[in-house]
Amino acid sequence: MYISHKHKIVFIRIPKTACSSITEFLIKNIADPEAIHSGVDDSKIKSTLVSKAPIRKLVMANKYVHYTLQDIVDDGFIKAEDLSTYKIYAVIRNPVDRQKSMYWFRKKWQKVPPGSLQDYKNITIGNCEMKLSPTTGEEQVSFMKYNNKSYGTFWLFENIDKELNNIMSSLGLNIKHDLPNHKSGNRKKDEFEFDREVLNSLRAHYNNDFAMYKDLRIKQ
Repeated sequence: MYISHKHKIVFIRIPKTACSSITEFLIKNIADPEAIHSGVDDSKIKSTLVSKAPIRKLVMANKYVHYTLQDIVDDGFIKAEDLSTYKIYAVIRNPVDRQKSMYWFRKKWQKVPPGSLQDYKNITIGNCEMKLSPTTGEEQVSFMKYNNKSYGTFWLFENIDKELNNIMSSLGLNIKHDLPNHKSGNRKKDEFEFDREVLNSLRAHYNNDFAMYKDLRIKQ
């Protein structure tokens, strides 16, 4: 996550939505030494959360990097009554493409045979959540909820550059560092397609993500 109380901006990092790249962009381009963020491992940018987050969160590496809005309020980074005064952002990605990205990211670190549809089915629960990675089973829209109420604005994955330009313009700040391109080389040239079984499972499990993504695509 990234929080600037100075500029009243919150960026929520949803896995496999270019969140590392965006977090680094915000850290480097927004002049706020007091900003709270979860760091960027790809660029060795250390998290500021070590001294701020409870120990129970620090032992859950993936969870503290990908704080939900519920986590942010529960851990006292922002008061619930102040949520309406902050500009809260996150990226939503085509759920099918995001699922493929999660799979190939996992394969990158596994010393096992090349990826395949059957392998994908073997390492997921119900063709959706990656085994041993429970956050991959959470819908993207759930990251932007506090007490089951949705807040903030979703950016389409395809419009990240435009949205970041809009933020910088609204703050009256110049872009001094371009958006980095982290984790872009995980996909394979021989990538397989999901079959009907997997696609049906994804549409059922991530139904709200599909609906949100479709709605934003129509409105753009």
